[in-house]
Amino acid sequence: MTGALTLAAGCGLGAGLAVRRRLDGRGYRYDDERDLRTTSHAWVPWACAVVTPLMVATGWTVGSAERDGSASAGVALALLLVLVGLVLVVLAAVDLDVQRLPDAITLRVAPGTLLGLLAVSALRGEHTDLVRSVLAAVVLGAVYLGLVLLGGASGMGLGDAKLAPTLGLLLGYLGWSHVVLATVLAFVSVALLGAVLLALRRADRRTSLPLGPHLVGAAVLVLALPGLGALLAGLSRSG
Repeated sequence: MTGALTLAAGCGLGAGLAVRRRLDGRGYRYDDERDLRTTSHAWVPWACAVVTPLMVATGWTVGSAERDGSASAGVALALLLVLVGLVLVVLAAVDLDVQRLPDAITLRVAPGTLLGLLAVSALRGEHTDLVRSVLAAVVLGAVYLGLVLLGGASGMGLGDAKLAPTLGLLLGYLGWSHVVLATVLAFVSVALLGAVLLALRRADRRTSLPLGPHLVGAAVLVLALPGLGALLAGLSRSG
């Protein structure tokens, strides 16, 4: 498993380098965003190198679980999580740069994720997790949309609400606790960042912080938990 994860990290780094080159072209910017201050994408390859093996570990652990899993389901779920994980990194990078999550990505990744989970569920021959996943997508999307319409979450925009179903699908496939934990972590992290920036006088109460990177970071961290748990268990047994 260690060798496979090392290979995954290398592939993630390579993919991240390619992604960074595309992002550095700033082709995602609208005309009225051309003059905005640019942010560095130097972190993107390294983020991809970390996200890829973590998603492989979780995908294999959950998809090939003895209860109702199989090797083919493990590979399929790992591939799905890697692909969506890399897309989430791209979304975070764009949001950090222009404080906008592109519809061209958010509106396509959700149905793609659902199709991938349908395939995984078919390979596992088990659909309870899929039903929960869809319910979580609906609930999370509705909650985020409600917060946007009510103006109850500073810095939250429609792009975040459009991203929510994808996060709900992935997190809901693992369990409701994963959905709740990732949501809480995202809002706590953005609140802490805001407090730090205020204390350092690098922002004021009118400053808007992009929420997307926090949603992505929290989701990736929580998605990685099953894989990390399996890796730690394996290390303890071998020790």
